[in-house]
Amino acid sequence: MTTVELLNLASKIVEFRRLAMLLLAECPQNGEYAARPVKALDQVFANGSGVVRYEILGEPDSYVVLRPDGTRYTITQPPADLNEKDFFVERPFTYRGSYVWEKLQKVISELQIYGSTVNDRHGIEVTAHFVESLKNQEITGILVSQQIIAEVIYLYPEVTESRQIALRCSNDCLDKIFQAFRKLQLNGDVAKQEVATFTFFCEHPSPEKLFQVVNSSTAITSFLPITMAGSTNIQRIPINQVEYYLTHPVTFGVDTFIAAIQAAKKLRQHGKSLTREAISCSGVVSFHEHLYTALLSYRAAQTIYEAFMKLNQTIPNLSQLSGLDGNELHRFWVETEEARVSILSSIVFAAVASHRGPNISAPTEFFSYWQMALDGLGKDKTRIGIQDMVIRWVCPEFLRDLAISWLALQSAEFSERLVRRLTSICETLEKDLLKNALQGEPNYLTICYSTLANFYRSNGNLQRLQQFEEKADARYFMCKLHESSSSHLAQEKGE
Repeated sequence: MTTVELLNLASKIVEFRRLAMLLLAECPQNGEYAARPVKALDQVFANGSGVVRYEILGEPDSYVVLRPDGTRYTITQPPADLNEKDFFVERPFTYRGSYVWEKLQKVISELQIYGSTVNDRHGIEVTAHFVESLKNQEITGILVSQQIIAEVIYLYPEVTESRQIALRCSNDCLDKIFQAFRKLQLNGDVAKQEVATFTFFCEHPSPEKLFQVVNSSTAITSFLPITMAGSTNIQRIPINQVEYYLTHPVTFGVDTFIAAIQAAKKLRQHGKSLTREAISCSGVVSFHEHLYTALLSYRAAQTIYEAFMKLNQTIPNLSQLSGLDGNELHRFWVETEEARVSILSSIVFAAVASHRGPNISAPTEFFSYWQMALDGLGKDKTRIGIQDMVIRWVCPEFLRDLAISWLALQSAEFSERLVRRLTSICETLEKDLLKNALQGEPNYLTICYSTLANFYRSNGNLQRLQQFEEKADARYFMCKLHESSSSHLAQEKGE
């Protein structure tokens, strides 16, 4: 394939993954719902601020408050200072569209021209089949996860006899579930339960005892036929609900409660670590991949907190037993919920073009969004919005800094500090040019060059202007890409 064809293929693969991520982050229905057209939200954004009341059949109403900068938070009572003009009603679960699924099918169809090698390497057909099956039958995800777990536990026949063996088995189960989720072969609604359960197993002082509970269980969900080495066996697998072990008479007690709380903390910390890595990424693709994995950790932690919130109603002294009081429990739950909403929104912005947020996967759309913000909100509010993108996990730091530089140029506030930062970004993007291009990264390097050229034009540095005008030409990018590709091939032949 030519370089242009390779770039087009990489771009299509990334588009495929983002759309599939949106459908599998939780479940296809939730992905479609997150990307749906929402009249109430559109009204809020047009108004600049407001409150959306979510009416959920059979449950108390919830109110989502949106601030002008796009941040939002959820409350269970309407704000005291609510104005009638700021009040919009949204009725969830009435949208049954398949917009995202149809876009995914279109991309898959376009990828077919590249043959079976591309399909096999990126698991396109496997993911498409899984999403379609999941749309038609929710139990599909459960069956896939059970098969994964059963195949791991089958390899540890002495799992009930040794703490070390039980730990290795639990860690292997975790690795396999995370791997299936990242490979887009398992959805988040199912994966979060397995991750919560096996992280809890890993934190428990006696995980072999938990597997003993599994083996003594008569629940039909704990049995699964599994074919290994040509023979079929009935494999017992853990019930993927932490609450089950918190209330089981054999495991009920302080050690179990503390282990569950530690598991939730570990998952929250893992999520935080991944989001920190995400915002420091030098690429948009790796940024979203890190966020996607972080989403699973946060949701698994949230699952454990929800189990405790439920048990608080039936076990009066649970906070004393677990060492976590109700206020802390609620605070941690809110943290995981805010993380869930932020990451899902970030994926939506990149997967489906929307005026509700900047699409960092398309540089032209990204800067058009901020030009509209500048025209409508002014320089100061636009700067706040740009700076807020990293806090809200909408973009990595390098892209925020590029947008801040662009804004400074519009208002003649460019500084040598910004020049140094842009030069550093250019050096990083040049170093990883070939790798980023083949991973489907959008070309922000040319925009960096163009921004620097405009700066040197504004201050009259003609020598530097000519240098960066040449680099800002799209042909320069392709030339550098060819050079990097040739150098890479030469190194491979030398080895």
